[in-house]
Amino acid sequence: MRDVVILGASGFAKDLLWILEQQNEVRREWNILGFVDRVKTDEEPVKGYGVVGDDQWLSRYPHPVNAVCGFGNPALRRKIVQKYKSMGHTVAFPPLISPGANISRYTDLGEGCIICSGTMIAPNVKLGDFVILNLSCTVGHDTVIQEFSTVNPGANISGDVLIQNDCEIGTGACIIQGRRLGPNTIAGAGSVIIRDIPGHCTVVGNPSRILEK
Repeated sequence: MRDVVILGASGFAKDLLWILEQQNEVRREWNILGFVDRVKTDEEPVKGYGVVGDDQWLSRYPHPVNAVCGFGNPALRRKIVQKYKSMGHTVAFPPLISPGANISRYTDLGEGCIICSGTMIAPNVKLGDFVILNLSCTVGHDTVIQEFSTVNPGANISGDVLIQNDCEIGTGACIIQGRRLGPNTIAGAGSVIIRDIPGHCTVVGNPSRILEK
């Protein structure tokens, strides 16, 4: 079994514990050490699993260790990952895929990708490093989602879509076939994207409109 820690101790981090336990039910792969957070507390974020330490604890851990990043916000996730990569310690970021996801074997997964239960991915999809696909998303054929982007629960992405780096797709959002989203786009919950989006902006509504840029 491989040692693994969860970076963060609230919100999405708790979902990652669930996925690790799901994987262990299929095959005993992970020795789940617990959560790593900036503040060490005696509270258990999830019953039976506590905060084992802070950044310094992880930097002093004497063995190679795997980590999964429990921060849904793209900018914060990028910052946290870069921080731990710069420590010079042997921390690996494996992809984490729920057994409840349905993924084509022709999917290309980057480092540290997280795919939650109920998500479906069609053939020839490429996911960049540290992409998150939350619960019950759909991703159509030939779509590319670049690094550190987050797709929230129930979003539907059609085929041949390009989502550039550090985007955040809201819960229940829809993107029609062939659209292009520039970097750092935020698509509000329930938005329906029928046109290309230039990036560095927030879009909302059906059909979506640029709220701010």
